[in-house]
Amino acid sequence: MASGQALIAKLDRLIELFNARGMDLPDGLFDRKTQFVLNGAPFETLLGQPPTDPLVLMLTRGPAGYRFMSKALQHAVPDVKLERGVLSDAGTGAAAGGQVWLSGHFRGTGEPINTVVAIDLKLAAAGVVEGLKCSAYPACGPDVTRAGGKYADIPIDQAVTDGFLVTAPAWPAHPAWIAQFLKVLGTKIEP
Repeated sequence: MASGQALIAKLDRLIELFNARGMDLPDGLFDRKTQFVLNGAPFETLLGQPPTDPLVLMLTRGPAGYRFMSKALQHAVPDVKLERGVLSDAGTGAAAGGQVWLSGHFRGTGEPINTVVAIDLKLAAAGVVEGLKCSAYPACGPDVTRAGGKYADIPIDQAVTDGFLVTAPAWPAHPAWIAQFLKVLGTKIEP
């Protein structure tokens, strides 16, 4: 099974465990260096702590970070449920992404929450971007370089393709990313 497909299978297992309130994770899904980024900001900085604080890193990275965030979410939304949306691998084994749906009711008020959560899982730590030109959110550029990739510092609304890997820095690049991704797929759009 390709790395991207294996990652999607692990994500399916993670959704199943989350909904069962399980805190055990599939082997190899997160290592101690896995960083959770919300709207482009590392989780530890959202807590108002420096990312170099060892205690903060212990709580916010890897499996502990997943458990920390899961428990907080399950406390705020006691009946929270994740449902799998469309997930796909990028065809390179380097990334998987898509959407999951989060629903439930807020504690205390009972107000419903139904939202789509975009996910983007990259296997940079496994070395699969080594030698590939790719873009990322600007703050993640050093991570691409550390993983052996060639960071493409491009405008926020542009995308870059290297073989079958299509990447972009952020959501304003969706049109450029989609156009390049469709080209990689061999899709022809005619009027």
